Amino acid sequence: MENRIFEQVLMDLEDYALILLNAHGEIASWNKGAERINGYTENEVKNKNFEIFCTSEDRAAGLPGKLLKEADTKGRAQREGWCMGKDEDKFWANVTIAPVKDTDGSTTGYVMITHDLSERVAAEKTIRDYESDLREMALKSQRLRDIYQVFISEVEDYAITMLDENGIIVDWNPGSEKIKGYSYDEIIGKHLSVFYPVEDRATLLPESLLLKAGKEGRAEHQGWRIKKDGNSFWAHVIIIAVYDKKGVVRNFVKITKDLTPWIMKERELKERIEALEF
Repeated sequence: MENRIFEQVLMDLEDYALILLNAHGEIASWNKGAERINGYTENEVKNKNFEIFCTSEDRAAGLPGKLLKEADTKGRAQREGWCMGKDEDKFWANVTIAPVKDTDGSTTGYVMITHDLSERVAAEKTIRDYESDLREMALKSQRLRDIYQVFISEVEDYAITMLDENGIIVDWNPGSEKIKGYSYDEIIGKHLSVFYPVEDRATLLPESLLLKAGKEGRAEHQGWRIKKDGNSFWAHVIIIAVYDKKGVVRNFVKITKDLTPWIMKERELKERIEALEF
């Protein structure tokens, strides 16, 4: 009774190919798992040599015979490598072959157990590819950070400000300090709305610009901004969203150009023209 139950369990097992071979390595029977993994029906492979599951390279190297000989001499043979299914479908598998001995010690057949490791191999490849991508991204990110640091430290005509996803200032360049008057330590951790007039803060202009940049990738605006000393300056502002791989906004880069000198020149020119006309 126990043997019949055990036999039924083995035959119904689908995660492993259980193949019974005769003394010459020919297929005598197999379970459902063998049919699922190898792709053949039992009638298609019965009495054929198990070498049909080996690649042409392995057959040319005499691997099937070597595995049977190793199983005979050592009690088992085991290998991990490519196996061939029906229609030349290759899959990566772990194969174990153990001899079935008669009472006099002679080999009457073999039990071959095959475990399809394709999913594991695919998962490992995905992990390797992901790690490679991360390393490449890290190198690129480091290069970009180096370029960014050089850029922001050297450019003084523009205020370049790094914001988090909520508009909090996390970094800025000397140009920002020159244009807006705050020191680095004074401004880090404050919201970008600190640069906007009261009326613009009341209408939530800073937040609306961030919202637009998050949705469209960038937002652009010209208007009055406030320096640390309370003086106003006319600014051209571009806000660029920085996304992660999932498309979620992680940061914003805000670039501000002080256009006040040009505005003053335009006013002066206009006043001179008006004076001449008068």
